[in-house]
Amino acid sequence: ATRLVENVRNPFSPGNGGQLSHDGRSALVLFSMKGKADTADKRVQPVVAAVKRLAEAHPQLRIEEFGQASANKALNDTVGKDFKRAEGISIPLTFVILWLAFAAFVAALLPVVLALSAILIATGIVALTSHALPIDSSAHSLILLIGLAVGVDYSLFYFRRAREERAGGVSNREAVATAAATSGKAVLTSGMTVVVAMAAMFITGLGTFMGMAEGTAIVVGVAMFGSLTVLPALMTKLGDRIDRGRIPWLGRRLERRRVGGESRVWAAIVRPALARPLATVVVAAGFLGLLAVPAFHLKTASPGVTDLPRNLAVIKTYHRIEQAYGANPVPAQVVISARNV
Repeated sequence: ATRLVENVRNPFSPGNGGQLSHDGRSALVLFSMKGKADTADKRVQPVVAAVKRLAEAHPQLRIEEFGQASANKALNDTVGKDFKRAEGISIPLTFVILWLAFAAFVAALLPVVLALSAILIATGIVALTSHALPIDSSAHSLILLIGLAVGVDYSLFYFRRAREERAGGVSNREAVATAAATSGKAVLTSGMTVVVAMAAMFITGLGTFMGMAEGTAIVVGVAMFGSLTVLPALMTKLGDRIDRGRIPWLGRRLERRRVGGESRVWAAIVRPALARPLATVVVAAGFLGLLAVPAFHLKTASPGVTDLPRNLAVIKTYHRIEQAYGANPVPAQVVISARNV
């Protein structure tokens, strides 16, 4: 009735006995979606709704649907919900952490604003570039997480250096200029390193990885551009107003620490490294090597049904089919290689 399916195979028709389970309690009604398989998940909703109506009309039976299109739709819906949940949790949490770190409302707000603007701009750019290089939904999650990370990270470079200069007695404009000349170079180097590193994923030729590289490179580039231009301009414009909304007791404590000079913790780490650079390099490289050991045990595989979240209704249906028929419910692909077929 939906006019969206074809090749419906009745399990009771001659030759379709394999669609009935051995215990006679389960039957598979097989069908195919019309049109291209790549876009089937975007057109399958009326079919899913029809199956749901049928199940509600016959509560004495378990009537469920599983297939590539319905599974992809369920996964995309789940990713969308997770994306909204990440926005609702990570952004406010990031702001609270920054407010405690800076002990000032405005200073905590600027990095979040930079990160969010980078995320929004990058999302808009990806909407254009995806016409030339298609991406999947995972790219949007990366844009949110990476954009939030680098936006905050690049802002911290500037804030830390500018506050150190202000503690030394220079004007706000001079402090921001020094931060731009020093931390700005660090931001540029960091951003370009990330972009080049992510560009290596284009070599795979796989759409998922290429989409990740595309989204990450764009959001990092936007955040880098914003931190080199908009951020120092705002810091210069705001001046001392950047410390408005201070947490009284925490703000005074942080101010005393800045005036008191370098951090004792970092000094204790850096001094031995400067005194014995070769030994430090060997120890650090060895530690990083140990962290990389699990990577040698990684195995590559094509993503499949078993990689989807087990709490999805379609995946539960998948496992019920598997139990009823004792085999993989995904149809086998028979490939014939011959000169003339």
